[in-house]
Amino acid sequence: MHITGGRQRALLTALVLGRPGVLGVERLAALVVPEAAGADARNATQTYVARLRRSLGPAAGCLRTSPPGYVLDVPAGTVDAERFAALAVPRPAEGALDALLRLDAALGLWRGPAYAEFPDLARAESARLAELRRDAEETRVEVLAGLGRTAEAVAAAAALVAADPGRDRAVRALVSALAAAGRTADALDAVRAHRVWLRDEAGLDPSRALLALQAGLLREPAPPGPPHRGTPALPTPARLPR
Repeated sequence: MHITGGRQRALLTALVLGRPGVLGVERLAALVVPEAAGADARNATQTYVARLRRSLGPAAGCLRTSPPGYVLDVPAGTVDAERFAALAVPRPAEGALDALLRLDAALGLWRGPAYAEFPDLARAESARLAELRRDAEETRVEVLAGLGRTAEAVAAAAALVAADPGRDRAVRALVSALAAAGRTADALDAVRAHRVWLRDEAGLDPSRALLALQAGLLREPAPPGPPHRGTPALPTPARLPR
């Protein structure tokens, strides 16, 4: 179903974020109609609740009145964000292929930034979900590499590094994927590129984990693989404004 009206969508978002608790009318009014006050705010909130119920159609019963306000009573797994968070959790004794299928299902639920329409309303939850998404994407790269699907792993990791060049785990996933593909020289180049980025853009040193990974690559002979062709897998990130 499509919920028209920004205030109705804001109301639904607040109720989703408030689950399973009850949100009082005063709290909902502050979130949905912050420009109003007193009786006007309460009346406006109740009007938007009535409109949202009409928009929900057969599902209107899930929006229940519960003093001192309202609660969205829907079954577990109804909300995509909750389904994603559940799918992002590793399963005990899970095989690599099952993990990949689970992560693909989780990431397939995304249609853009979480709660992008209401960044102030959902700032903390949006940040939490974004971090979970990055973790899931990085884990997926590691699983792909473990399955021997190194070309896919390198491409996925390179995209993650291009989007967030300062993220240590994404860089380590790229370095490991390149090494698993037999591209040790490219993997070492990726480490050097990250060290330069950290120095120039953040004034930081690389993590101990990345340095340990680099040291391991330097100790071991390079496995057979394609000839060194530079690092096309690691796009040069845009410089940050100073």
